[in-house]
Amino acid sequence: MVLPKSRHLLPVSPHALLGGPGRRSRGVFLTMNVPKRHHFVPRWYIDRFVDAEGFVYVVDLKSQKIWRPKPDNVFVRKHYYKQDWAPEGIDPNIFETTLSTVIEGPGRLAIEELTKEPPSATTENIGMAAVYLVMQRIRVPHRLRIARAIAELALRDLKADPRLSALIKKSNLEIKINDTVRFPYMLLMLGHTNIFQYILGMQWSVYKAPEQSYFITTDDPVSFFNFKIPPPDEAGIGLAGTMVLFPLSPYHLLELRHPGLNNGMGLTDTILPNNYDHEYTSFRAGLRVDKDYVDLVNKTLIELAHKQAIAKSRIQLENLYASLNMKESAGK
Repeated sequence: MVLPKSRHLLPVSPHALLGGPGRRSRGVFLTMNVPKRHHFVPRWYIDRFVDAEGFVYVVDLKSQKIWRPKPDNVFVRKHYYKQDWAPEGIDPNIFETTLSTVIEGPGRLAIEELTKEPPSATTENIGMAAVYLVMQRIRVPHRLRIARAIAELALRDLKADPRLSALIKKSNLEIKINDTVRFPYMLLMLGHTNIFQYILGMQWSVYKAPEQSYFITTDDPVSFFNFKIPPPDEAGIGLAGTMVLFPLSPYHLLELRHPGLNNGMGLTDTILPNNYDHEYTSFRAGLRVDKDYVDLVNKTLIELAHKQAIAKSRIQLENLYASLNMKESAGK
């Protein structure tokens, strides 16, 4: 299926997420009952991986400890989206409430539509799924190191300017970079059109797992993988051989590939041009894969995860780790 590319991706200005200029939703200025514990992977997404009793199995990648919590207690941070510095009249939880309303909500509906049989792969659903994928990719806590690196480079350039450096010294200013740098980083990435051009120009495929075989997911569920850049190193989406792997549920996986990857052209670290753009998005669904493919994807997801992975089956996590340990031992 070939669809015209969505040109209107964000249903709200990225600035509105941070309390800046842009379209604001009703209720921004109201006091709302916002939870203190914020999910950096949405609760509704974790719900898709629960067992028959509403629990998920979580494995700590370092200790290999496995436990069985409710989704409320998975992939959360206290006040992760709260902005205590918000000006008077602006809700400090604007990021949390706006994110839930304008990105997570439509993203959830889009994902549900893409996993239907047959799927509803409209331009709008593809567009909202793309927005959700980008937001999910950039908001996980360990992406903070990228945000810090960008901020440190900007600060270095600032100090390299003699006039600005002198002004900072004269004013006795002290510039520090802290964890709140993630907010302007997310704003920067949401406003970066190249990443959307890459994603919307890729071939979208929804694969279905065989019976008794399930996809896992992780604390970094939107994974970039390139055969030339094996985990734990991460490939950039601007490389021709990079694929996007995103488990939609234990039964479905969304895989995105650059055009040409299937015929071997993409099995390189070739950098795609900055003006890379396609007028359409290719979408396929109903593609069945075997257990070997599911196992390979799960191993890749584990290797690209940050700290934790989740599954609907304890045995699945135990078997997955056993195979990874065997691979590690064989490589020594």
